[in-house]
Amino acid sequence: MQDSRFDPMELVGFNAHVENVRLDKYLKHGTNPFCKQDGWKEATIHIRLPVERTWYANENDAPTLAIGPLFHRRLTDIIKTVCTSKLAETFNFTPYTMHWSPNTDRPEQVERIYGDTYMSNAMYVAQIKLNNLPRADGDSMERVALGLMMASDSAQLTNFGSASVWPIYMMFANQPKQQRVKPSCHAVHHLAYVPTVTYSRTIL
Repeated sequence: MQDSRFDPMELVGFNAHVENVRLDKYLKHGTNPFCKQDGWKEATIHIRLPVERTWYANENDAPTLAIGPLFHRRLTDIIKTVCTSKLAETFNFTPYTMHWSPNTDRPEQVERIYGDTYMSNAMYVAQIKLNNLPRADGDSMERVALGLMMASDSAQLTNFGSASVWPIYMMFANQPKQQRVKPSCHAVHHLAYVPTVTYSRTIL
C-alpha cells in the first residue's frame, strides 16, 4: 500500500472477512474455473515409463504413471462454438493460391506468394480431397477444411512457490494472422490444462 502506484480508492467496498469466507468456500468445495457447463471435462491419463536396464517384450507390460487431474475440452465443441460465432466472419473457408507477376511484359513469369496457412498447398489439397469425398443422397452442405494450430507453454499458478501447469491452446489457421495477433479478437482457445508432474528416477 506504500507503493506510489497504489490507489486507496480501489479498496472502496472491500471487506476482508467476506473475501476470506469466499476463499474458504473455494477451498472446501473444490470450486474451480473448469465448469462442466462450459464444456470442461476431467480425466486421468496413464503414460508408459521406460525402466533403466529393463527390457519388456510388450509395451503394455511397462509400468505406468498416472497424470491428473487433466482438464480438457472436446475439439468438436470448440469448433462448433467458434464457427457459429461472429468471430468466424473473418475466417477464410476457401483455400487458394496467390501469384505475382513482377514483369507485366512477361505475364508467364510469376512468383508464388505465401501469406497465411489457407494459402498453402496443404490446405488447398485438403480442400480438394474433402470435396471429392462421396456424399449421401440429398447432402448439399458446404465442406470446409479447418486448419488447427496447437501451442503450449508452462504457466505459473502462484506468485510464491513452484506450482505450475501446462495449458494447451488451439487457434484456427483459417483466421488471418492479422486478426490472430490481436488480443481483442480472442483467437486463442483453451483446449486443456496438463498438471506438471515430477517424479524420482529409480535405477534398477
